[in-house]
Amino acid sequence: ALKDNISIQLLNTERSSHYLEGKVHREVEDLSVIYRLNMELRDGKKGSCVVTEDMMRLMGLDEKELYDLAMENAPINSPYQIKSITEMLEEMTNEEVFPSCPLMVLTNDETIYGASVIMYPNVLEQCSAVMNGDFYIIPSSTDEVIVIPDDGNASVAYMNAMVAEVNATEVEEHMRLGNEVYHYDAEEKVFEKASSHEERMKQKSAEKETSSE
Repeated sequence: ALKDNISIQLLNTERSSHYLEGKVHREVEDLSVIYRLNMELRDGKKGSCVVTEDMMRLMGLDEKELYDLAMENAPINSPYQIKSITEMLEEMTNEEVFPSCPLMVLTNDETIYGASVIMYPNVLEQCSAVMNGDFYIIPSSTDEVIVIPDDGNASVAYMNAMVAEVNATEVEEHMRLGNEVYHYDAEEKVFEKASSHEERMKQKSAEKETSSE
């Protein structure tokens, strides 16, 4: 059934504002989740099309139902995978000469629109188990994100500057997500911009100081 083949894609909301017109989407931080209908083409290859508001009405669904269907089916049809950068380089080159690295790549098994797996139910919780707690999410492209443990030493301003630089020089425009790094708080189960997390932590420690006076 059509409804069993709904997947999602993440886009940068601001950069995609014209493209999003007439398309069903929901906003999360500075990202937009759009819905895709996967189908098999005549030559046996797989294809997909973006779900427009008209298509959604024809399917007799609203956005929440579409989101729930996507959350149910996308993890089955496009399972997530998390691999260390070292492991990926070794697979690509068939050589085991790369130093161990704490960076992990999070994507789906096709590595197409794989950044969307951060929206899958429980994926961020599962990543926090791999990362042993809180972690940062670097939006490297619409196809994948990079996750890095939050060891308390990272500079959010530096990471944001690095992402902006890489986006401007290395990533094709249509594949760029945001210029800001995200953070996942394992204890509170909060996904947010890293800058928002920093502000929240400052506020918390200020409140603690005030209450202990």
